[in-house]
Amino acid sequence: MSSVYLIPLTSGTAPLRFGSLSPLSSIQRTTMPTPPSLALLRRHGKSFYWASALLPAEQRLRVAELYLFCRRLDDIADTLPIDQARQRLYQILQQLENEEEEGDPEVARFLRLEQRFGVPHEPALDFVTTLLEDCQPFAFARHDQLLRYAYGVAGTVGLLLCPLLGVNEQEQEQAAPYAANLGIAMQLTNIARDVLEDAQRGRCYLPHPEGIAASDLLEDRGDARQRAWEEILRLLKLADDYYQQAEAGYPWLPPRSRLAVAVAARIYAAIGEQIRNAGVEHYWQTRAFVPAHRKLLYSAQVIIQEMLRMRE
Repeated sequence: MSSVYLIPLTSGTAPLRFGSLSPLSSIQRTTMPTPPSLALLRRHGKSFYWASALLPAEQRLRVAELYLFCRRLDDIADTLPIDQARQRLYQILQQLENEEEEGDPEVARFLRLEQRFGVPHEPALDFVTTLLEDCQPFAFARHDQLLRYAYGVAGTVGLLLCPLLGVNEQEQEQAAPYAANLGIAMQLTNIARDVLEDAQRGRCYLPHPEGIAASDLLEDRGDARQRAWEEILRLLKLADDYYQQAEAGYPWLPPRSRLAVAVAARIYAAIGEQIRNAGVEHYWQTRAFVPAHRKLLYSAQVIIQEMLRMRE
């Protein structure tokens, strides 16, 4: 795997720049048939689908195509028996490494997307390699191990998105660490939110020197859930640090992409706020989510904030 793009959380911010804005009325419903990639995004990536409404239609579709590619591969790792998943993902990795369109049609579509828009190749290889490793359940003892995993399954996606969101080719290297850090922040939020869901698949991604057994979480044995809750709170704090760091990279995005990314990040960060505010007892009873009225509120706040920043 290539080097992890992590910016020290104490580093400075990037210079803000001004760009013209399209009208906010671009957030609208469409009566045209929904492409399969957008339908999948709406079904499984509700926060991303919501924020993607701020993008121009063609750009939104490109982002959805990348989501479809990543989601389908993730489903292979999560749903197939271990041996079948490893074999399938290894075949996909070979097809990607050889850049061959013959084989898996999803990979072929991704390769065409890559070639057309200059999507970087190496992060896609890192993504599949990490999914291969994740086929076999494992435990993290330290946060640095978890961060490397989070880069592999989500930071890489941030890098893949840069050209699709319109980051200037000459500035992609500068924007890359911030994009990767946002992916990492979102993955940390996912892990903190989905502890029981992951435990049902025999996994626990919470780092702990002594380990936390998925079966202990499911059956509420001993102090497993208390130790997990303490680690969940630590992960949410770490995620907040990465969201804040990623925010310094927004100026490298074109205006509408900047708004979409900022809204998605704010809504995702709000999941962590929901978890903390609900408390430990509520956490184990239901899955945290951000209701539509709060998404609307956060979106309005972020759009106003980012428009003011772009005018400074």
